[in-house]
Amino acid sequence: MEVAIREAKQWAGHHESREKSNRAIKKKKGSRGVITDNYHGKVGVVIGDGTPSMGTAWCASFANYCLKDSGHSFTRDPNSQFPTRSKKFVKIDQPIYGAIVVYKHTKPGDGIGHVAFIFSKIEGGDYAVLGGNQGDSITLNAHDYVYLKYLKCILVGFYVPLEYEKKAREIIANGGDLTEARKMSELKKFIGDGTDNETQTT
Repeated sequence: MEVAIREAKQWAGHHESREKSNRAIKKKKGSRGVITDNYHGKVGVVIGDGTPSMGTAWCASFANYCLKDSGHSFTRDPNSQFPTRSKKFVKIDQPIYGAIVVYKHTKPGDGIGHVAFIFSKIEGGDYAVLGGNQGDSITLNAHDYVYLKYLKCILVGFYVPLEYEKKAREIIANGGDLTEARKMSELKKFIGDGTDNETQTT
């Protein structure tokens, strides 16, 4: 999570392309510019003859980069369902801080799904998730409000790297570590995220 937070703070308010940045400005949502890191390249994703641009869905590559840079198991799989497709990850029964959350889209045209990290419990019993390619940026979104209710995603589950399984199960057995409910506005301010409840994912 330290890496995900660092990246979120570095690129807060930036968008995946000049086109998306300009679009945000036109909608009066503001944009600080373009994310110049290509997370596909940072984890070694190759599609066809080379590394895809950030115009290719990058939520999985962002998550894998954060795992890689923090010394955890990662994959070069650009699919949002990568934790379900690799023996390097294990499903856990409930969300904990830093758990990988996997969603599956149900609406035609929305793509396969989305993947992000559980960041905090928020007021109302929901959770804030931190991820890439959320509103074409790195932002915080509400787990239940945005993904389950608005986007009608199916929750596939919560996952952790296999080497973190023992620690994760200890956290769950001791009552979890997401006990304090925070305001989403405070969390967004913490990472410099000036967006409202974004709902666009790819």
